[in-house]
Amino acid sequence: MSTFQCNICGYYNDLNDAIKHRELFICEGCKSCARFRGVVWAVQRFVLGESGVCPSQPLASEAAHKNIRGIGMSDSDVYAKHLSRIFDYANTFYDAEPILDITDSSSSAKYSDLDFIISSDILEYIFAPVSSALKNIYNSLKPGGYFVVTAPYLEGYETIEHFPHLSNHVIASIGDDYFLINKRLDGFCETFGNLNFHGGLGSVLEMRIFGEGDLFSMLRYAGFRSIEEIPPENSVIGYEWADAPEMVLAKGRLSKSYVIVCKK
Repeated sequence: MSTFQCNICGYYNDLNDAIKHRELFICEGCKSCARFRGVVWAVQRFVLGESGVCPSQPLASEAAHKNIRGIGMSDSDVYAKHLSRIFDYANTFYDAEPILDITDSSSSAKYSDLDFIISSDILEYIFAPVSSALKNIYNSLKPGGYFVVTAPYLEGYETIEHFPHLSNHVIASIGDDYFLINKRLDGFCETFGNLNFHGGLGSVLEMRIFGEGDLFSMLRYAGFRSIEEIPPENSVIGYEWADAPEMVLAKGRLSKSYVIVCKK
């Protein structure tokens, strides 16, 4: 039996045989997963100053704080609609208005002096180098601002780049199969199959699985002076799951993928 009160909608969940997984541990009220509740808990703790193991009220009941400015990067509407009501907040997108290409400094420069930025499961899909995107995020925050980030990452240091020499490439389909065909800068052509898409086949292609050490090093290199992992151990709000060995590609390394909060 799993019981928790959702910190987004306030629904009291009493679940039998629930799968405690970051994407599958679902609130019956708002359909939030554990990852969403962790992201919102980070905002409640660090941006709104909540303390203890749970917020004083769910996000849906929070008063307006329009003096606080923030953006999301393709945030789920499960919580983005509440953030829009509470804060001076915009949910940005790579391919729809309001547009933000976080890898492009001229695009990110449209957003500045922010109190918080949320990037939940986005960094694994952007083009390398990730360090450039993190620097743009850092520059968009005001001093003392917070970057709330999630990304699938593994224990240990090494990041697994699926396409380490990505340059001039296309994604092609043959029947039900998709392939990435890349022409490297040295002129060599290479083809990759077994692609991992987010949001359905042919949608957003996973570029990498981060290593914990590498990800933290990039965050420090971007300039963040405080970087804190929030372990998924808060059963009161249903932000919980267990670390587990990842796929064969990761050679049995544990998948962690916690919410991380970085302060400028």
